[in-house]
Amino acid sequence: MTSFANKHNAKANPFTFKTPEMHPFKKPADLVAEQGIEQTYLVRAFYVNKNGQFGDEPVIVTDDFILNAPRSILEMVNGIIDDGESTQLVNDGQVAFQLYEYTNKYGKQHSVAWVDV
Repeated sequence: MTSFANKHNAKANPFTFKTPEMHPFKKPADLVAEQGIEQTYLVRAFYVNKNGQFGDEPVIVTDDFILNAPRSILEMVNGIIDDGESTQLVNDGQVAFQLYEYTNKYGKQHSVAWVDV
């Protein structure tokens, strides 16, 4: 049987990367404008901003910036954070991402495609 306390108490950050204090925040569209769409970025950590303007917001930490990730990957990011194997792969430097573009009724949007390193 699963422990109630283990299931519901706050968990420690499973990622070993220590985010620098002045790490800049980036939006996907700004990152594409600066770096282009083909760039691959190594993932160092994930977290969920619980105080986002529109509710919980997924965040991806890299060596150079913090990405305000698309809200459409929130459930996925929560799953990654809760999965020991996935967090270990991130800690081992084996996970990266690229941005891609798509169009919907709101215009041009960006999302994340994962890349194995």
